[in-house]
Amino acid sequence: MSRFVRTASGKVGPAPPSTDHARYLRACGIDRALERLNGPFGVRRYLLVFQKRGEQVVVTDLEAVPLAWGGGPPPEDPFGEAVAEVERALTRLQRNMALGPRWERGVLGVLRDRFGNTQLFPAFDGDADEAMLDDLPVPPKPGHPLESPDWTESLARYGPEMARIQARSAAQHADRDNWSIEDGRLRFDDGRSAACRPLATFSPATRRFEWQVEKPLFDGEVWEWRDFVASWDAAMEVGLLACARLRAGWLFVGRIDEQGAVLLVAVD
Repeated sequence: MSRFVRTASGKVGPAPPSTDHARYLRACGIDRALERLNGPFGVRRYLLVFQKRGEQVVVTDLEAVPLAWGGGPPPEDPFGEAVAEVERALTRLQRNMALGPRWERGVLGVLRDRFGNTQLFPAFDGDADEAMLDDLPVPPKPGHPLESPDWTESLARYGPEMARIQARSAAQHADRDNWSIEDGRLRFDDGRSAACRPLATFSPATRRFEWQVEKPLFDGEVWEWRDFVASWDAAMEVGLLACARLRAGWLFVGRIDEQGAVLLVAVD
């Protein structure tokens, strides 16, 4: 059942799951459980170690190291809810395979690139003992822009001003539905208006953040990528950071379709 195979040079490396294993993995729902564990975006590279205890399968270790360009381990799971979901999926996997390729312990290598494409590399029992984190390929550079060192440094540098802009934005009683942008001004149906600059759109349904500017606002991956996957909170952070660097007064977030997509606007 090994999915970690030894090459002619003697090195052990991962191989994609066999057709049977891929079918078992899909049926148990491990892909959905790992999506929650991995978070809505970001590069992931780690080994998930697990074993059967009684009637359940439990995760006993997660081996990962941060990548120099961002990502690697999954985000923190403070209440263990994401790991618990993974354990339920692995328990279903073990039960589904009980009449065929049975196992008592295993390792699952997990890779996700900056575009969200995920690869799984399972190994069981004795084969799992040969699996090492170093055997997993390293996702290519660059990583996801919201995990880059530049992004982390920017959050630290502009954090206080972003917090002030967030507070001012929350205090604005702006109509999120009845608004328009004309001649560089954000206008509301009650007659209010202010100078503004459209920044980007974000769709919660597709988790797609897309800049709506003619050229990048600043240097750096976050600003130079035309679009990328993000969560709602991360998308709002990008908008707040853009406002802070543009010295805008507040961030307007207006709905643009019935699916909940929004336009982020820096307002003076």
